[in-house]
Amino acid sequence: MVRTDISGCSLDIAHILRAVMGLYLALGAFWLFAAFSDKYRNFAVLSVLLFAGGLV
Repeated sequence: MVRTDISGCSLDIAHILRAVMGLYLALGAFWLFAAFSDKYRNFAVLSVLLFAGGLV
């Protein structure tokens, strides 16, 4: 049986997880936008390097 609820997660933690997911979505949207814009391309590459370095 698969459990589909996250009742063990407190409301504060749920808000933090939503905020982090929002940041990931915003970064992804920026990277997609910068892929087609010469003006922001260098900053997007730098932010990808910093993001990936932070995960390491």
